[in-house]
Amino acid sequence: MAILRKLALREGFSSLAFLTVALLSVAWSVEAANWVPGLSIMPTITVCAIALGVLLAKATPVPRFFSHFLAVLVGIWLILTQMGTLLPADAGGWQERTAVVLHHLASWLQIVHAGRSSNDPLMFAGALAVIFWGAGYAAAWSVFRSHKLWWALLPPGLIFVINASYGRGALQWHFVAFTLASLLLVVRMNMFRNQERWETLNIRYPGMIVWRSVWSGLLICCAVLFVAGFLPIREASAGPFAAVWDQVGRPLEAVQQEWNRAFWSLGSGRAVATYSSFSSAFNLGSGVRLGDGPVLSVKSDSPSYMQGMTYDTYTGRGWSNTAKDTFNPPEANKDLAPTLLQPAGSPIQGTEYQMRKALTQTVTILGDGIDVVLGAPQVSSVDKPMLLLPSWRSLNMDIRTNVTSPNSYPLELRSLLTQLQNASNPGGHYDRQAVRAEIDALAKKGITVSGDFRGFVHGDYQITVSGLFATYDDITGLRFRDQQPSGAQYTVTSLVSEADKASLRLASNVYPGWVTDRYLQVPATLPARVRDLALQLTAGKSNVYDKAEAIEAYLRTYKYSTSITPVPQGRDVVDYFLFDEKAGYCEYFSTAMVVMLRSIGIPAREVTGYTSGTFDEASQSYIVKESNAHAWPQVFFPSYGWVNFEPTPSQPPVYRSAGAGAETPSQAAGNSANPMNDPSRFNNRPFDPGSQLSGNFAIDAIGTAAGSGAAKISAVFFGAVVLFLMVLLLLWRMGLDHLRSTSLAYAKLCKAGAWLGVNIRTSQTPFEFGRTLGDALPGAQRPVSRIVSRYVEESYSDRKADSPAGDPQSYWLQVRRLFLRAFLLRPFRWLRRGR
Repeated sequence: MAILRKLALREGFSSLAFLTVALLSVAWSVEAANWVPGLSIMPTITVCAIALGVLLAKATPVPRFFSHFLAVLVGIWLILTQMGTLLPADAGGWQERTAVVLHHLASWLQIVHAGRSSNDPLMFAGALAVIFWGAGYAAAWSVFRSHKLWWALLPPGLIFVINASYGRGALQWHFVAFTLASLLLVVRMNMFRNQERWETLNIRYPGMIVWRSVWSGLLICCAVLFVAGFLPIREASAGPFAAVWDQVGRPLEAVQQEWNRAFWSLGSGRAVATYSSFSSAFNLGSGVRLGDGPVLSVKSDSPSYMQGMTYDTYTGRGWSNTAKDTFNPPEANKDLAPTLLQPAGSPIQGTEYQMRKALTQTVTILGDGIDVVLGAPQVSSVDKPMLLLPSWRSLNMDIRTNVTSPNSYPLELRSLLTQLQNASNPGGHYDRQAVRAEIDALAKKGITVSGDFRGFVHGDYQITVSGLFATYDDITGLRFRDQQPSGAQYTVTSLVSEADKASLRLASNVYPGWVTDRYLQVPATLPARVRDLALQLTAGKSNVYDKAEAIEAYLRTYKYSTSITPVPQGRDVVDYFLFDEKAGYCEYFSTAMVVMLRSIGIPAREVTGYTSGTFDEASQSYIVKESNAHAWPQVFFPSYGWVNFEPTPSQPPVYRSAGAGAETPSQAAGNSANPMNDPSRFNNRPFDPGSQLSGNFAIDAIGTAAGSGAAKISAVFFGAVVLFLMVLLLLWRMGLDHLRSTSLAYAKLCKAGAWLGVNIRTSQTPFEFGRTLGDALPGAQRPVSRIVSRYVEESYSDRKADSPAGDPQSYWLQVRRLFLRAFLLRPFRWLRRGR
């Protein structure tokens, strides 16, 4: 009978109903987002978590720690059981299914620990199941044991906001259900607190007052939601809040990338990063939705794509930049960074490719801020300090000084080799101190130079060099040292390719080692028919350029669409795009071309950035908008470097002159018929590719401000945290206005006690409350006693209180430090202490 009385729920079964609806609406929203198959288990797990949470919350004789430990054990069993139901029908009984799930878990842990990307949707479903179990149990415990609504509603609210921002699908009704149920829960719990207070004071009240308050709350909540549905919604301006979101979100970017890597199987329905945060990896999603806000203003003599980041590794689901993975310094140099500091204005070292011209662009940032350097390919210098992200390679070589050409060796060695070469020549001077300084500087970079320099003589001499060297020809991204705010301006100089068709047709097909090592990769799971199609399209073509052009022309016959179905789990994106969907946007076309070229031995890479934007006559500059975000392929030609191609049919093809080589009549006719191949189009005004066709849509992680991805998740998360802290501050300030110094200090003591669970009872005197609070805050007994004494003296004595030991606010400052520490540590103590 005692248990039944406990289960009567003093808080009311309506509170349980409201809490259940609120949490189920979040679970249903995640299921509707359809991240991966199997999310239908979330409502079941949520309901079970709430039920167990209520049962244990009401079992007050059971120690708190034991209750939570039991919840963990039950949660593990239930989650494993539910995940087992997601396996095929022939997976066996529950024992066999549990073993399969544990095998998936072990494999996933090994993959993540090894730094690779996981493609197991079952593990993502399991991770969400853990989150919902924890959120459901914690919410039930907070409502029915601690009576703390914030801890019940904030976690599921954050889950809903992140899912709505990062997922896909219409979730309006889920939002309405969650908001309405949450508000009604707040109304019902507020009435519960009033009921407890009235009963303590022996105040009689009518039983119908509870339902009347809930009914009134329902009407008010419906009215608020109805009005909110008709309010105009504006995008947040690029004000100080945007800068705050960006600053607090950047430290979590690595965490977000690790999450994306751990659950690589996700197919997001929207872009997953802001344009100011070019990610190191992205998956191809299902559809895109971009805003139209301005990003850049570019003053330039001619239009050009604005390159941001390049990618080398195709996973079957998306792309990743693995330049950092090539950085493996020796143990003695673990403090080295995989990025290189480039001084302002200094040119980036590297191979001087043929048929390049310098193009200078003055870029003004118009968005919320940016840290990636955007400029025409290939950036040569920037008037601000920046960080280079090159790929790295380990070298171990013997070098003879009398035959060495310093410029044929890595940049880091050239100064040392020049000194040794000069000293090796007859009459040359050997500066032992300068050589030793060079060797020491190389050692700090993880490069070891060995040789008996004490016996150095003119003539032939050999040294041994080993270490990690940056590949300056393979700069995969450039970032500013500091975040550039809206309105910031920089000047970038690039070496733009002017290679014509004839020259590219005659280019060698002998590639440097760093090119073949990094830009021929395709996954072993790539279906054979992708390569077969590439071979069919390039049959009869005798050079790399014609093969690339043939694949480019074929892809431009596909349909351009931003509303496409998600790629089924287990399917390769390129294979699905080429043979099933046959429609997509820029990242699908560019990925298909890169993968098809690689499959037949032609080095290519994925590039993300922006198209040139729209030319503005008033400012004589190109305005690049969020909708100009773009992805395109680049193909490597020895002696000419990386060359742009454009397989996306919503964009004009890349103009290239015919050159000195002879063309077939059909080729000549094709060039003359295409106005995009007419150089005279530049005569009247700068050409604007964006004016030809609309629909420059972004890819999943190159970053556009519309879309909501990995950096926006951190902004939403920290925004919610900041909002929560602001609400806490507001709650703290309530009731403290217009109080005098002593009364204010005592009121703060009462509020601090309430937040620590030390509420002043009606039967307590101020001195008794002060002693109770002092016991709860070790070290605060003396200042608490002084504040209480002053308060009692001023409140109940006619004579003016003297203050020989200081102002009450000074005593409060002593208490505040101890209170904040106890308040922040309180969530960690409740696991160890019974109520």
